[in-house]
Amino acid sequence: MLILLPLMALNTPDEKDFMLELLDEYETLMYSTARRFSAEGPAEDIVQESLVKLIDHVQTIMAIPRCNLAGYIVNTVKNTALNYLRAERVRRKYTEEAASPEDTGSRAAEASTELLVLQNEERRDFYQVWTTLPEPDRALLEGRYIMGKTDEELALELGCKSDSVRMKLTRARRRAMEAYKEWKDDDQTGKAL
Repeated sequence: MLILLPLMALNTPDEKDFMLELLDEYETLMYSTARRFSAEGPAEDIVQESLVKLIDHVQTIMAIPRCNLAGYIVNTVKNTALNYLRAERVRRKYTEEAASPEDTGSRAAEASTELLVLQNEERRDFYQVWTTLPEPDRALLEGRYIMGKTDEELALELGCKSDSVRMKLTRARRRAMEAYKEWKDDDQTGKAL
């Protein structure tokens, strides 16, 4: 069963009624598509994220002819599932690399364990900042570093030239690091008091 909390973001009763009707008609199709494209992924999460994406584009969806609506919904769920799987593969690879030290000697294993703990703390700290970043920066950084998208793929999503993506990434990284440093400074000041 879908959590319909994202529907509260809709502006008009017409939009809410349209989305409720759409969900009533296509919920089964959404779940079957999520299961088909991500056998090991949680279909509930994928459908929920797809619902958020659909709500973000409700005006566009309302203008789509009814005969084309099912295809639009299937593509949204399929792309969400594929993005989920891609991100999951990257996460799994990263944790496996961090968890398996190359040298099994006791000093190397100790150093690797210490490094892994420090990396986990840094990652947890950075997550505190991640949630405060502007949505375009998060989407761009996630697309490149979590989902491994190319400049061309990101340019297509952003509606810009692929040459512009590098500069956008540089600026997004800079803003993220500045926010992280500010957060770290504030955190250290709080600990000192």
